[in-house]
Amino acid sequence: MPIIGFDASMIPYQKRRGWGVYSFELLRALVSINSDNKYVCVYNFLHKGKRELMFRPKGHRNIILKHIPLPGRILEKLWLKYNWPDIDLFTGHTDIFHSPFERLPPKKKGASIVTIHDVIYLMCPDKVSKDFANLSKAKLEKVIERADIIIADSNSTAKDLNELYKISSRKLRIIWCGVADYMRPAPLSHVNAIRTSIGIGDIPYFLFVGAPDARKNLENLIGAMAVLKEKSLDFRLIIAGHFKWGMERIQHFVSDKRLNQYVIFPGYIPDEDLPALYTGAQALCLISFYEGFGLPVAEAAKCGCPSIVSNRSSLPEVVGDGGIVVPPDNIDAIVDALMQLLDQSTREKLSAKALKQGSLFSWKKCAKEVIHVYEELT
Repeated sequence: MPIIGFDASMIPYQKRRGWGVYSFELLRALVSINSDNKYVCVYNFLHKGKRELMFRPKGHRNIILKHIPLPGRILEKLWLKYNWPDIDLFTGHTDIFHSPFERLPPKKKGASIVTIHDVIYLMCPDKVSKDFANLSKAKLEKVIERADIIIADSNSTAKDLNELYKISSRKLRIIWCGVADYMRPAPLSHVNAIRTSIGIGDIPYFLFVGAPDARKNLENLIGAMAVLKEKSLDFRLIIAGHFKWGMERIQHFVSDKRLNQYVIFPGYIPDEDLPALYTGAQALCLISFYEGFGLPVAEAAKCGCPSIVSNRSSLPEVVGDGGIVVPPDNIDAIVDALMQLLDQSTREKLSAKALKQGSLFSWKKCAKEVIHVYEELT
């Protein structure tokens, strides 16, 4: 039976985002649909006692956990500068090593696969720090050199990689992310309970889910909300997510626009409540300057929530017909989209289209395509 090494370093967190969600959901789907493969999962989460946060499905004995007792930053520097230590020192023999995010250790025997989610630091360098961009670029170039196959989340990311590094189509695969099975339209009782807990009653609301990174373009979204306020429209904008940075900047911007009572920051929303939050929203708003995929758009679609997205990178691809596409730097266009989705009949029509689009996103489908890639290399 094939032995697959898997970098699970992003999984042992109670509040996952981005790479952590992808790693967790993909691993769960992989072991649920294929009991033949054996997965050796390495992680360098320093608090070894928190291994219980790792995902080990009941009844499956094909996951083995291996702890790397080094901080991630030190490990990455060793891999980047010295091509050491070989990952097989920690995993033992594996036929394939798959990193579900943008780092890939050296491996002398067997094949290597990496999933690349975005190249924001190359496509929008003004939205990240210079140090981050330089380090990320160096890591990406090493990853491309080491990988036998590169998986991209979207056609957009694959196109960017091909244009930047002329990666052969034989080496590049496009596999969409999935969406968790619990993402589905929530019952009205749950929607109303969430409305009550947030304190908005029956007021229509728009939703943003994620971190307030500069590329997310929250300033233009909030600026459009200020125009709605000037039109004497009653609404709320909910900015949901677990923030470690960027919050103060956005809160000051909200205050400058005198929108404190219109913009709500409920913090981290538990997984079990997210479907209700999506279901009750007039629309999800993700008007980013750049996304590698845009998972909240896919999650919203599964819940029948239309999205307002920018016309850049992967977002038009992911939203399909289930939303409205706007230029991210055109506030008038953003205002027009918000106004359209305050109309309930328009919202209902787009909701039906969003549900159809949402049916395309499945972690089981994603995992089957990843297993096909494994089979190519074994």
